[in-house]
Amino acid sequence: MFPFSETKVGSNKFIRKFSKDLFDDDLYWHKDKEDRVISKVSGDNWYYQEDNKLPVLIALSPIFIKKNTWHRVIKGSSDLIIEVLKLNG
Repeated sequence: MFPFSETKVGSNKFIRKFSKDLFDDDLYWHKDKEDRVISKVSGDNWYYQEDNKLPVLIALSPIFIKKNTWHRVIKGSSDLIIEVLKLNG
């Protein structure tokens, strides 16, 4: 079970929604099988963190995530909606 709902909007593009009501433990460290770019559609005070790095605010600038990189999101104060573009796989 994933901590988000997902809608496919293109061949390699998805919209994901993370609820502000998730438990912190639901947002676990993980790796992905492909490079991807995430772009925020809406949401306040959510952070992205890679292993051995400080968290960064998920803002309007896209975030590139290299495959097999440990990372997680940190819960904010409203629901988070992001666009995920999977680059290879």
